[in-house]
Amino acid sequence: MIIVRSTEVCKMPKYDYEYYSGAESDQFRFLRIPKVFFEDSDYEDLGLAEYVLYGFLHELVDYSHKKGWVDKDGRTYVIWTVASMQKVLRCSEDKARSTLKNLVDFGLVERKRRGQGKSDILYVKNFITKKAEISGSENNDGCGKLFSETENNGVLSVEITESGEGKFPILESADSVPKDNNNYLKNIIEPNHNLIQVTGNTTGAAESVDNSGWDEDVIREDIAQIKENIYYDEMSARYRAEYNSRFDELFEVMVDLVAGKRESLNIGGTEYPQWLVRKRILSLTASHVEYVMGMIAENLGKIHNMRKYMIASLFNAPTTMDNYFTQLVHHDMHTEEWYEMSQKMARQREAERNAKIQELEERQIGQLSSDEENMRRAANE
Repeated sequence: MIIVRSTEVCKMPKYDYEYYSGAESDQFRFLRIPKVFFEDSDYEDLGLAEYVLYGFLHELVDYSHKKGWVDKDGRTYVIWTVASMQKVLRCSEDKARSTLKNLVDFGLVERKRRGQGKSDILYVKNFITKKAEISGSENNDGCGKLFSETENNGVLSVEITESGEGKFPILESADSVPKDNNNYLKNIIEPNHNLIQVTGNTTGAAESVDNSGWDEDVIREDIAQIKENIYYDEMSARYRAEYNSRFDELFEVMVDLVAGKRESLNIGGTEYPQWLVRKRILSLTASHVEYVMGMIAENLGKIHNMRKYMIASLFNAPTTMDNYFTQLVHHDMHTEEWYEMSQKMARQREAERNAKIQELEERQIGQLSSDEENMRRAANE
C-alpha cells in the first residue's frame, strides 16, 4: 500500500476571531443593504460596489436630518465627499466617482452640484417604492404606477469589520470642519438593532438648497454658449499672454454664476434674482470680458476681494462699458494732447484749402493768358 502525504501547507488566517455563541452578534455595527437589490432582477445592472455605497448613504440620511440638512420641500440630503467614498469602498477616485454616477444614473441617488469647490449635494432615494422605468420618449412624462415591495423588503446585514471608530465614514461638508473630532461622531449601539445612530455636537445653520433642480445638459449648453460668445478657443492664447490667468478666472466665474442654483445673488449690496444673473452673464461678449480685464489691470492695487470685483464687473459690464468709453473719449477731447492734435488737423485742412485756391487761381491766370494770346494772333491776321 502506497501512502501519499500531502505537501500542501495549511495557511493560517491573518487574525484569530472568537466564535458566536448566541445573539451577541446583534450588538455590533452592521451596514444595512436592501435585500431587494439581490432578489429583484431590476437591480441586476448595479454591482456590489453600488449596493455598498447606497447602504452607507442611506445610513447617513438620519444624521443629515438631525443636522438640519433639509431643503424647502422637506427632503433630507447628504453631503459626502468622494474621498470618504474612496475610504469606505477601498478603491480609486475614478472608481468611487463611477460608482456614485451609476447610482445617479439608475435613479437611487440624485446629485446637485454647488460649485466653488463645495461637495455635491446627494438625495438618497427610497428604494421601497419606485416609479416605472422612465422612457426616452419626449411625449412620455416618465410617470408610472407605483410599485411597492410587500414581501421581500428584508434587509441583508453585511458586517463591516472595523477595528476602531475612526474607520467609520465621516460625513463631511465643504463649508464647515468640526473643531473637536472626538465629539464629532459618536456611535450608540442599541440591542437588537443593526442601525447606527449618529449624533454630534456640530453647530451651524442648515444650508438652504434650491429645489428647482440641476440639469446637467442645460449647464453644458450654457458653458458652450459662454465659450462661443467670448470666442474662448480663438482668443484664449492671446488673452493668456496679455493678462496671464485672468481670462480663465473670469471664465470660471461666469460658469459659476450661470450654474449656481440659488434664488438670488448679492452683487454690490443689491440682491438680484438668479434668472437675471444668468441672463446677464449669457449676454456677455468678448468685448465685455476684455473690458473687465482692462478694468482689473487698471485697478489691481485697489481691489481687496477679487472674486466679488469680478462678479460685479461682469454683471455690470453690459450697462457700464459704453458709458465708460464715451466718458474716456470725452475726457481725451479736453486734454492738451487732444487740443494740439485738433489744432494740427485744422492747420492741415487750412493748408489744403489754400493749396486748392492757389491751384485754381493759377489755372484761371493760365487760361486768361492763353485767351489774350489767341486774341493777339487773330488781330495780327
